[in-house]
Amino acid sequence: MLQSIRTMAQGWLAWVIGTIIIIPFAFWGIQEYLGGGGSSNVATVDGEDISSNEFIRYYKPFRQQQIQRLQSILSSSNSPLLDKLLNEDNLKQQALDNLIKNRLLVYTALKSGYQLDDSQLRKRIELIPVFQKDGEFSKAAYDNYLFNSGQSSAQFEQNLRTGLIIEQMQGGVILSQTVTPHDIDNVLRLRKQQREIGYLLLSGGKYKNDITVSDDDVKKYYDEHSSLFMTPELVSVDFIELKATDIAKNIKVDEKDLRQYYEENVSSFTTEGQVKARHILVAIKDKDNEATALEAKAKARQLLRRLVAGESFETLAKENSDDPGTAKKGGDLGYIRKGDMEKAFEDTVFDMKKGEISEPVRTSFGYHIIKVEDVIPVKTQSFDEARTRVEAVYRAQQAEDQFLDKAETLANLAYEVPDTLQDAANALELEIKSSPLFTNQGGTGIAAKKPVVDAAFSETVLVDGNNSEPIEVGPNHLVVVRLKEHKTPSARPLEDVKAGIISQLHSEKTRDQVRIAGQKLLDRLKKGESVETLLSKEDGVEWKSPGFIGRKESKVDSAIVKAAFESARPSRDKPSLQGVELGSDDYAIVAVFSVRDGDASKATEEERLSVRRELQRIYGQGAFDSLLAQIRNKADITVYKNNL
Repeated sequence: MLQSIRTMAQGWLAWVIGTIIIIPFAFWGIQEYLGGGGSSNVATVDGEDISSNEFIRYYKPFRQQQIQRLQSILSSSNSPLLDKLLNEDNLKQQALDNLIKNRLLVYTALKSGYQLDDSQLRKRIELIPVFQKDGEFSKAAYDNYLFNSGQSSAQFEQNLRTGLIIEQMQGGVILSQTVTPHDIDNVLRLRKQQREIGYLLLSGGKYKNDITVSDDDVKKYYDEHSSLFMTPELVSVDFIELKATDIAKNIKVDEKDLRQYYEENVSSFTTEGQVKARHILVAIKDKDNEATALEAKAKARQLLRRLVAGESFETLAKENSDDPGTAKKGGDLGYIRKGDMEKAFEDTVFDMKKGEISEPVRTSFGYHIIKVEDVIPVKTQSFDEARTRVEAVYRAQQAEDQFLDKAETLANLAYEVPDTLQDAANALELEIKSSPLFTNQGGTGIAAKKPVVDAAFSETVLVDGNNSEPIEVGPNHLVVVRLKEHKTPSARPLEDVKAGIISQLHSEKTRDQVRIAGQKLLDRLKKGESVETLLSKEDGVEWKSPGFIGRKESKVDSAIVKAAFESARPSRDKPSLQGVELGSDDYAIVAVFSVRDGDASKATEEERLSVRRELQRIYGQGAFDSLLAQIRNKADITVYKNNL
């Protein structure tokens, strides 16, 4: 039953619009790009197959994303925990779950009537920051992205449309959640709560000079944590690169060919016409009732008469326009290009002159009165005006044609003669270059390109010693690499890391001593001994009394603030006590004497609105998770684990 949305269920652009599309598992693609018959399936969802090709297409970037996430958490690509966490079976199951959820969500959203028309989609694309230059949409940036991602514009637009439709559905679920004033008050009372505290501070400096670290301690730590003292795995590569831009420099240009190219592509050197306009929209309240349409038209004509009489278009638009997006700006639509508006509106506005005001124009929204404030006419550059650009485009086109032929030669020779780059370099007149050593996190120059790093550490290059396949590192830019040098991880000598180990152990032993001493003091306080008695008996102990503090108190150590607000409410005659280790090797015993809840009635409307939105998101996510579970429970899903 998913046949109706098969063509829309494709990969998304996670690295571009992560903030636009809410559902993280939908980012990486759910459609077969590789095509071809006979591929086995990994699952069937309500009669629709998820093929192995589709799964592989999704899994590779998904796995890499998980690796990067865990490496950032563990702060090391060589952490011994990494291999344990990156269990292939678990990762594959997570990836498949995401694909199945995606299928179900797309189907549910479309079945529920969510949709996005072409003009809305175009505006969303133009707002994506990666596609902008100097604050404006850049067609060149858009085309470059499509090239690098291996997508056609049709694929990309279908993928984005699907993601935004699901975003609409999730947004609808979130907005449907009810947040009561009581809910908001409870949150505000907690957020604005203040606690009266004091704390006993035990200084780690009291113990530092008494701590010793023996050679045996160092050796034991070194042996037990050997993985921490390994040098990283390093490689360097020889490589050749084929670039269309280099080919273009050697293209011979004939004036006759340039003129012919100009004549055949004159539309490419024509600037699209634009019109800057304002409008006043009188909406038709009931589109199925012609009487309401006549009322809207009559109101529009009345406004037109006032404009003709000399009233301000901007003022009338602010007071009367039913377009909430432009009314507050006096009806300003900015510059309009053909294709931005409905046909009736567009036909009128592009037939008007600067300063003219139109008769009421009917569209699906209602009646518009339009004023044209500026006209940028269509302009075609002459050959002489466009010559520099003509030559650049001509060279690029010719270079691209040659690039495709040379790329095929490069691929063939890199594969047919896998133990050297020399044959391919000779045939294509390319220089063999070398990189410095780099880790699997990359390096400088060509090693800053992630696909190159992945290839360098692949089994084909690193283990088998063969040339890589041509690697696409940019538009019409291919690289083939082969291993030059490989340095396996090795243990750093103890003497090289001894100073660091001593410092680490000294700090750990100090923290242990301070914690033990602090916990003893805490026990004495809990048994009834007074702070005054402790202060009189113990050296290196100090009492501080900040009084009432809030959750965002900046003048008190954040660990102390956190402990204070995690503590239970104190009883009438006894403070609540909690010990906490501080980052400075000190230890604090935090006492909470009283709690003063915030006054929700003093919150601003902006604060209340912020809390309402946050609660809606929380409630909405819970409702959406429940919806997902219901959808999945009702679906007919078969998983073929042997094909994963």
